[in-house]
Amino acid sequence: MFKGRASRTSYSRSATGPMGDVSIKWTFDTPDGRIKSSPAVVGSTVYVGTNGSKLYAIDAEMGTKKWQYEAVGWITSSPAVSNGRVYVGSWDHNIYALDAEIGITEWRFKTQHQVRSSPVIVDDVLYVGSHDGCLYAIETETGTAKWISRAGGQIPSSPAVSDGIVYVGSCDSYVYALNGSTGDLEWAFKTGGPVWSSPAVAEGTVYIGSYDSTLYALDASTGDLEWTVETGDRIHSSPAVANGLVFVGSTDGYLYAVSAGGGDLRWRFGSDLLRDLSSDAPVSMGGDLSYVRSSPTVGNGTVYFGADAGEDNLYAVDAATGGERWRFDASRMTSSPAISHNTIYIGTHGSSLYALTDEK
Repeated sequence: MFKGRASRTSYSRSATGPMGDVSIKWTFDTPDGRIKSSPAVVGSTVYVGTNGSKLYAIDAEMGTKKWQYEAVGWITSSPAVSNGRVYVGSWDHNIYALDAEIGITEWRFKTQHQVRSSPVIVDDVLYVGSHDGCLYAIETETGTAKWISRAGGQIPSSPAVSDGIVYVGSCDSYVYALNGSTGDLEWAFKTGGPVWSSPAVAEGTVYIGSYDSTLYALDASTGDLEWTVETGDRIHSSPAVANGLVFVGSTDGYLYAVSAGGGDLRWRFGSDLLRDLSSDAPVSMGGDLSYVRSSPTVGNGTVYFGADAGEDNLYAVDAATGGERWRFDASRMTSSPAISHNTIYIGTHGSSLYALTDEK
Protein backbone atom coordinates (compact mmCIF):
# COMPACT_ATOMS: atom_id res chain seq x y z
CA MET A 1 0.00 0.00 0.00
CA PHE A 2 1.00 3.65 -0.35
CA LYS A 3 3.92 4.40 2.01
CA GLY A 4 4.21 0.77 3.01
CA ARG A 5 2.12 0.42 6.15
CA ALA A 6 -1.01 1.64 7.90
CA SER A 7 0.88 4.33 9.83
CA ARG A 8 2.29 5.61 6.48
CA THR A 9 5.84 6.09 7.77
CA SER A 10 7.42 4.81 4.49
CA TYR A 11 10.07 2.95 6.46
CA SER A 12 10.72 -0.73 6.95
CA ARG A 13 13.76 -2.29 8.55
CA SER A 14 13.40 -5.32 6.28
CA ALA A 15 12.89 -3.50 2.95
CA THR A 16 16.09 -2.90 1.02
CA GLY A 17 16.75 -0.73 -2.01
CA PRO A 18 19.84 -0.31 -4.17
CA MET A 19 22.78 1.47 -2.53
CA GLY A 20 25.22 1.82 -5.41
CA ASP A 21 24.88 3.06 -8.97
CA VAL A 22 21.78 1.56 -10.54
CA SER A 23 20.96 0.05 -13.89
CA ILE A 24 17.63 -0.83 -15.44
CA LYS A 25 16.41 -4.28 -14.47
CA TRP A 26 13.34 -3.88 -16.66
CA THR A 27 10.93 -1.25 -17.97
CA PHE A 28 7.19 -1.71 -18.36
CA ASP A 29 5.59 0.79 -20.73
CA THR A 30 2.02 2.05 -20.35
CA PRO A 31 1.37 3.96 -23.59
CA ASP A 32 -2.26 4.42 -22.57
CA GLY A 33 -1.36 6.85 -19.80
CA ARG A 34 1.13 8.45 -17.40
CA ILE A 35 1.84 6.86 -14.02
CA LYS A 36 1.05 9.06 -11.04
CA SER A 37 -0.02 6.11 -8.90
CA SER A 38 2.68 4.70 -6.61
CA PRO A 39 3.50 1.01 -7.06
CA ALA A 40 2.77 -1.64 -4.44
CA VAL A 41 5.06 -4.67 -4.34
CA VAL A 42 3.57 -7.80 -2.78
CA GLY A 43 5.36 -11.12 -3.17
CA SER A 44 6.29 -11.53 -6.82
CA THR A 45 3.89 -8.89 -8.17
CA VAL A 46 3.97 -5.12 -8.67
CA TYR A 47 0.59 -3.37 -8.83
CA VAL A 48 0.26 0.14 -10.27
CA GLY A 49 -2.41 2.38 -11.81
CA THR A 50 -2.25 4.74 -14.80
CA ASN A 51 -3.91 7.81 -16.25
CA GLY A 52 -5.15 5.46 -18.95
CA SER A 53 -7.67 4.12 -16.41
CA LYS A 54 -5.86 0.81 -16.05
CA LEU A 55 -4.53 -1.13 -13.09
CA TYR A 56 -1.65 -3.43 -13.96
CA ALA A 57 -0.25 -6.48 -12.20
CA ILE A 58 3.36 -7.00 -13.30
CA ASP A 59 5.86 -9.74 -12.53
CA ALA A 60 8.35 -8.14 -10.14
CA GLU A 61 11.32 -10.14 -11.44
CA MET A 62 10.70 -10.17 -15.19
CA GLY A 63 8.62 -7.02 -15.79
CA THR A 64 5.98 -8.91 -17.77
CA LYS A 65 2.25 -8.27 -17.49
CA LYS A 66 0.24 -10.74 -15.43
CA TRP A 67 -3.10 -9.00 -15.95
CA GLN A 68 -4.71 -5.61 -16.41
CA TYR A 69 -8.02 -4.17 -15.28
CA GLU A 70 -9.70 -1.24 -16.99
CA ALA A 71 -11.77 1.23 -15.00
CA VAL A 72 -13.67 4.18 -16.50
CA GLY A 73 -11.53 6.96 -14.97
CA TRP A 74 -7.87 7.61 -14.26
CA ILE A 75 -6.21 5.61 -11.49
CA THR A 76 -3.85 7.92 -9.59
CA SER A 77 -4.73 6.26 -6.29
CA SER A 78 -2.09 3.79 -5.13
CA PRO A 79 -3.22 0.18 -4.67
CA ALA A 80 -3.37 -1.69 -1.37
CA VAL A 81 -3.18 -5.49 -1.23
CA SER A 82 -4.64 -7.61 1.57
CA ASN A 83 -5.92 -11.17 1.91
CA GLY A 84 -5.76 -11.97 -1.78
CA ARG A 85 -7.41 -8.77 -2.99
CA VAL A 86 -6.08 -5.54 -4.44
CA TYR A 87 -7.99 -2.36 -3.63
CA VAL A 88 -7.73 0.93 -5.52
CA GLY A 89 -9.67 4.14 -6.14
CA SER A 90 -10.44 5.76 -9.49
CA TRP A 91 -11.48 9.10 -10.93
CA ASP A 92 -14.69 7.33 -12.01
CA HIS A 93 -15.76 7.74 -8.33
CA ASN A 94 -15.39 4.02 -7.54
CA ILE A 95 -13.29 2.04 -5.12
CA TYR A 96 -12.52 -1.37 -6.61
CA ALA A 97 -11.76 -4.70 -4.93
CA LEU A 98 -10.15 -7.13 -7.37
CA ASP A 99 -8.84 -10.66 -7.10
CA ALA A 100 -5.09 -10.12 -6.75
CA GLU A 101 -4.20 -13.21 -8.80
CA ILE A 102 -6.42 -12.75 -11.85
CA GLY A 103 -7.78 -9.20 -11.67
CA ILE A 104 -11.52 -9.87 -11.72
CA THR A 105 -13.91 -7.59 -9.84
CA GLU A 106 -15.08 -8.83 -6.45
CA TRP A 107 -16.93 -5.65 -5.55
CA ARG A 108 -16.99 -1.93 -6.18
CA PHE A 109 -18.12 0.93 -3.97
CA LYS A 110 -19.30 4.18 -5.54
CA THR A 111 -18.57 7.54 -3.94
CA GLN A 112 -19.83 10.87 -5.25
CA HIS A 113 -16.58 12.16 -6.79
CA GLN A 114 -13.03 11.26 -7.82
CA VAL A 115 -11.04 8.96 -5.54
CA ARG A 116 -7.42 10.12 -5.63
CA SER A 117 -6.80 9.08 -2.03
CA SER A 118 -5.04 5.73 -1.54
CA PRO A 119 -6.76 3.10 0.62
CA VAL A 120 -5.41 1.69 3.85
CA ILE A 121 -6.66 -1.56 5.37
CA VAL A 122 -6.71 -2.45 9.07
CA ASP A 123 -8.67 -5.34 10.65
CA ASP A 124 -10.71 -6.02 7.49
CA VAL A 125 -11.81 -2.40 7.17
CA LEU A 126 -10.71 -0.16 4.27
CA TYR A 127 -10.34 3.56 4.89
CA VAL A 128 -10.16 6.00 1.97
CA GLY A 129 -11.00 9.61 1.15
CA SER A 130 -12.87 11.04 -1.83
CA HIS A 131 -13.13 14.39 -3.56
CA ASP A 132 -16.77 14.39 -2.42
CA GLY A 133 -15.39 15.47 0.98
CA CYS A 134 -16.06 12.17 2.73
CA LEU A 135 -13.84 9.67 4.48
CA TYR A 136 -15.18 6.15 4.02
CA ALA A 137 -14.78 3.07 6.20
CA ILE A 138 -15.72 0.02 4.10
CA GLU A 139 -15.95 -3.65 5.07
CA THR A 140 -13.40 -5.46 2.89
CA GLU A 141 -15.40 -8.69 2.68
CA THR A 142 -18.69 -7.17 1.55
CA GLY A 143 -17.87 -3.75 0.13
CA THR A 144 -20.48 -2.10 2.37
CA ALA A 145 -19.92 1.12 4.28
CA LYS A 146 -19.28 0.76 7.99
CA TRP A 147 -19.39 4.53 8.45
CA ILE A 148 -18.95 7.75 6.46
CA SER A 149 -17.56 10.99 7.88
CA ARG A 150 -17.80 14.30 6.04
CA ALA A 151 -15.10 16.98 6.06
CA GLY A 152 -15.46 20.55 4.83
CA GLY A 153 -13.51 19.98 1.61
CA GLN A 154 -12.15 17.39 -0.79
CA ILE A 155 -10.00 14.58 0.64
CA PRO A 156 -7.09 13.76 -1.70
CA SER A 157 -4.97 12.89 1.36
CA SER A 158 -4.51 9.19 2.07
CA PRO A 159 -5.52 8.19 5.61
CA ALA A 160 -3.14 6.69 8.16
CA VAL A 161 -4.25 4.41 11.00
CA SER A 162 -2.55 3.97 14.35
CA ASP A 163 -3.90 2.59 17.64
CA GLY A 164 -7.46 2.54 16.36
CA ILE A 165 -7.47 6.18 15.21
CA VAL A 166 -7.71 7.27 11.55
CA TYR A 167 -5.84 10.44 10.56
CA VAL A 168 -6.39 12.32 7.29
CA GLY A 169 -6.02 15.78 5.76
CA SER A 170 -8.55 17.74 3.71
CA CYS A 171 -8.64 20.65 1.28
CA ASP A 172 -10.62 22.54 3.95
CA SER A 173 -7.16 23.01 5.61
CA TYR A 174 -7.89 20.67 8.51
CA VAL A 175 -6.19 17.52 9.75
CA TYR A 176 -8.75 15.15 11.26
CA ALA A 177 -8.48 12.32 13.78
CA LEU A 178 -11.44 9.91 13.81
CA ASN A 179 -12.32 6.84 15.83
CA GLY A 180 -11.66 3.90 13.52
CA SER A 181 -14.62 1.88 14.79
CA THR A 182 -17.31 4.57 14.82
CA GLY A 183 -16.06 7.48 12.71
CA ASP A 184 -16.58 9.84 15.64
CA LEU A 185 -14.35 12.92 15.62
CA GLU A 186 -11.50 12.80 18.14
CA TRP A 187 -9.97 16.14 17.18
CA ALA A 188 -9.37 18.51 14.26
CA PHE A 189 -6.41 20.82 13.66
CA LYS A 190 -6.53 23.74 11.23
CA THR A 191 -3.50 24.47 9.06
CA GLY A 192 -3.08 27.53 6.85
CA GLY A 193 -3.89 25.86 3.52
CA PRO A 194 -5.31 22.80 1.74
CA VAL A 195 -3.84 19.49 2.93
CA TRP A 196 -2.96 17.13 0.05
CA SER A 197 -0.12 15.54 2.02
CA SER A 198 -0.84 12.25 3.78
CA PRO A 199 -0.06 11.85 7.47
CA ALA A 200 2.66 9.68 8.96
CA VAL A 201 2.22 8.52 12.56
CA ALA A 202 5.18 7.52 14.73
CA GLU A 203 5.85 7.46 18.46
CA GLY A 204 2.63 9.29 19.34
CA THR A 205 3.07 12.10 16.80
CA VAL A 206 1.32 12.87 13.51
CA TYR A 207 3.51 14.45 10.84
CA ILE A 208 1.83 16.12 7.85
CA GLY A 209 2.45 18.88 5.33
CA SER A 210 0.16 21.62 4.04
CA TYR A 211 -0.11 23.92 1.06
CA ASP A 212 0.75 26.72 3.50
CA SER A 213 4.39 25.51 3.05
CA THR A 214 4.54 24.10 6.59
CA LEU A 215 5.36 20.69 8.00
CA TYR A 216 3.37 20.07 11.19
CA ALA A 217 3.99 17.74 14.12
CA LEU A 218 0.81 17.14 16.13
CA ASP A 219 0.17 15.13 19.28
CA ALA A 220 -1.62 12.01 18.03
CA SER A 221 -3.90 11.82 21.09
CA THR A 222 -4.95 15.45 21.42
CA GLY A 223 -4.10 17.21 18.16
CA ASP A 224 -2.01 19.76 20.05
CA LEU A 225 0.74 21.40 18.03
CA GLU A 226 4.23 20.13 18.92
CA TRP A 227 6.30 22.02 16.35
CA THR A 228 6.36 23.36 12.78
CA VAL A 229 8.96 23.69 10.03
CA GLU A 230 8.57 26.26 7.27
CA THR A 231 9.61 25.39 3.72
CA GLY A 232 9.77 27.70 0.74
CA ASP A 233 6.61 26.54 -1.04
CA ARG A 234 3.64 24.13 -0.92
CA ILE A 235 4.04 20.66 0.57
CA HIS A 236 2.33 18.08 -1.61
CA SER A 237 4.75 15.31 -0.59
CA SER A 238 3.91 13.04 2.35
CA PRO A 239 6.45 12.66 5.17
CA ALA A 240 8.53 9.57 5.89
CA VAL A 241 9.77 8.87 9.42
CA ALA A 242 12.83 6.77 10.26
CA ASN A 243 15.44 6.66 13.02
CA GLY A 244 14.42 9.91 14.65
CA LEU A 245 14.22 11.92 11.43
CA VAL A 246 11.31 13.15 9.32
CA PHE A 247 11.81 13.51 5.56
CA VAL A 248 9.51 15.51 3.28
CA GLY A 249 9.66 17.21 -0.10
CA SER A 250 8.47 20.68 -1.05
CA THR A 251 7.65 22.41 -4.31
CA ASP A 252 10.49 24.80 -3.42
CA GLY A 253 12.76 22.08 -4.86
CA TYR A 254 14.19 20.68 -1.63
CA LEU A 255 13.93 17.45 0.27
CA TYR A 256 14.08 18.27 3.99
CA ALA A 257 15.33 16.18 6.89
CA VAL A 258 14.30 17.40 10.35
CA SER A 259 14.47 15.88 13.82
CA ALA A 260 11.29 14.05 14.79
CA GLY A 261 11.49 15.29 18.35
CA GLY A 262 11.81 19.03 17.81
CA GLY A 263 11.75 19.84 14.10
CA ASP A 264 15.38 20.95 13.98
CA LEU A 265 16.61 21.13 10.39
CA ARG A 266 19.36 18.54 9.86
CA TRP A 267 19.91 18.90 6.12
CA ARG A 268 18.29 19.79 2.81
CA PHE A 269 18.92 18.25 -0.57
CA GLY A 270 18.28 20.53 -3.52
CA SER A 271 19.54 22.77 -6.27
CA ASP A 272 22.38 25.25 -6.00
CA LEU A 273 20.04 27.60 -7.86
CA LEU A 274 17.69 27.41 -4.87
CA ARG A 275 20.20 27.58 -2.05
CA ASP A 276 19.07 29.63 0.94
CA LEU A 277 22.16 31.10 2.56
CA SER A 278 20.15 32.19 5.61
CA SER A 279 20.22 28.63 6.99
CA ASP A 280 23.21 26.91 8.56
CA ALA A 281 21.88 23.44 7.72
CA PRO A 282 24.03 21.42 5.30
CA VAL A 283 22.81 21.62 1.71
CA SER A 284 23.64 18.98 -0.89
CA MET A 285 23.35 20.05 -4.51
CA GLY A 286 21.51 17.54 -6.64
CA GLY A 287 20.62 19.60 -9.70
CA ASP A 288 17.59 21.71 -10.53
CA LEU A 289 14.89 19.69 -8.74
CA SER A 290 12.18 22.36 -9.23
CA TYR A 291 9.44 20.34 -7.47
CA VAL A 292 9.55 17.47 -5.02
CA ARG A 293 5.98 16.22 -4.96
CA SER A 294 7.03 12.57 -4.78
CA SER A 295 6.87 11.15 -1.24
CA PRO A 296 10.17 9.75 0.06
CA THR A 297 10.77 6.12 0.97
CA VAL A 298 13.48 5.09 3.47
CA GLY A 299 15.42 1.84 3.61
CA ASN A 300 18.91 0.70 4.66
CA GLY A 301 20.04 4.21 5.57
CA THR A 302 18.96 5.73 2.26
CA VAL A 303 16.14 8.09 1.27
CA TYR A 304 14.65 7.53 -2.19
CA PHE A 305 12.45 10.11 -3.96
CA GLY A 306 11.60 11.50 -7.37
CA ALA A 307 11.58 15.05 -8.73
CA ASP A 308 9.53 16.67 -11.47
CA ALA A 309 9.48 19.80 -13.65
CA GLY A 310 13.26 20.09 -13.43
CA GLU A 311 15.93 17.50 -14.15
CA ASP A 312 13.33 14.77 -13.45
CA ASN A 313 15.68 12.46 -11.60
CA LEU A 314 15.10 9.65 -9.15
CA TYR A 315 17.47 10.28 -6.24
CA ALA A 316 19.01 8.18 -3.51
CA VAL A 317 20.57 10.21 -0.68
CA ASP A 318 22.23 9.29 2.60
CA ALA A 319 19.58 9.52 5.32
CA ALA A 320 22.05 10.78 7.94
CA THR A 321 23.90 13.42 5.91
CA GLY A 322 21.84 14.19 2.81
CA GLY A 323 24.78 13.29 0.57
CA GLU A 324 23.88 11.94 -2.85
CA ARG A 325 24.41 8.20 -3.37
CA TRP A 326 23.12 8.02 -6.94
CA ARG A 327 20.61 9.47 -9.36
CA PHE A 328 18.69 8.07 -12.32
CA ASP A 329 17.48 10.28 -15.15
CA ALA A 330 13.93 9.57 -16.27
CA SER A 331 10.74 11.47 -17.03
CA ARG A 332 8.80 13.57 -14.47
CA MET A 333 7.99 11.69 -11.27
CA THR A 334 5.18 12.43 -8.85
CA SER A 335 4.84 8.71 -8.14
CA SER A 336 6.57 7.57 -4.96
CA PRO A 337 9.11 4.75 -5.03
CA ALA A 338 8.70 1.27 -3.57
CA ILE A 339 11.71 -0.83 -2.57
CA SER A 340 12.05 -4.60 -2.26
CA HIS A 341 14.99 -7.04 -2.48
CA ASN A 342 17.56 -4.45 -3.62
CA THR A 343 15.24 -3.20 -6.34
CA ILE A 344 13.41 0.13 -6.55
CA TYR A 345 10.19 0.56 -8.52
CA ILE A 346 8.82 3.93 -9.65
CA GLY A 347 6.38 5.24 -12.26
CA THR A 348 6.88 8.29 -14.47
CA HIS A 349 4.88 10.82 -16.46
CA GLY A 350 6.65 9.31 -19.47
CA SER A 351 4.30 6.31 -19.17
CA SER A 352 6.91 3.87 -17.90
CA LEU A 353 7.35 1.84 -14.73
CA TYR A 354 11.03 1.30 -13.94
CA ALA A 355 12.65 -1.45 -11.91
CA LEU A 356 16.21 -0.44 -10.99
CA THR A 357 18.88 -2.43 -9.19
CA ASP A 358 22.56 -2.18 -8.24
CA GLU A 359 23.03 -5.92 -8.66
CA LYS A 360 25.33 -6.85 -11.52
